[in-house]
Amino acid sequence: MYPPEFLAWRNMVYRCTDPYHRCYPKYGGAGVRVHEPWLEYTAFRRDMGSRPDGYVLARRDRKGDFTPDNCYWESRSRTRRLQASSIKLTYQGETRLLSDWAERTGISGQKIRMRLVIGWPVGQALGLEPRRPAALQAAGARAQDGFSPRP
Repeated sequence: MYPPEFLAWRNMVYRCTDPYHRCYPKYGGAGVRVHEPWLEYTAFRRDMGSRPDGYVLARRDRKGDFTPDNCYWESRSRTRRLQASSIKLTYQGETRLLSDWAERTGISGQKIRMRLVIGWPVGQALGLEPRRPAALQAAGARAQDGFSPRP
């Protein structure tokens, strides 16, 4: 088993140098480079130190290169909140990230996302409103929130 610092280093290098890596277009393909000495694991490990549990490699300037001045260990929860792909949901005037709603409701983010994909209203997807009985849905009754089943 590899140490977590090695895995972070390997992923960083592959993303920036391997055109066949699935993330290359967002990293190396977008001009993001690795600090030359960091192409060797020992230099990366010396500069970054040990990775704390629950943390990932992050960059202060998310469009900048992987350099000692730009990189640090960041908590996974903070990384999720900063991702451009984070989904924001508004329920009763309160807007939160999907990951925050999942934490608050105890329903996994994946389950909430799937409920939304199949057409559930936000309140029901979050488990904060009861689901309408199937008989009403089949009859085509409209809910107060304007949801109606697909024909």
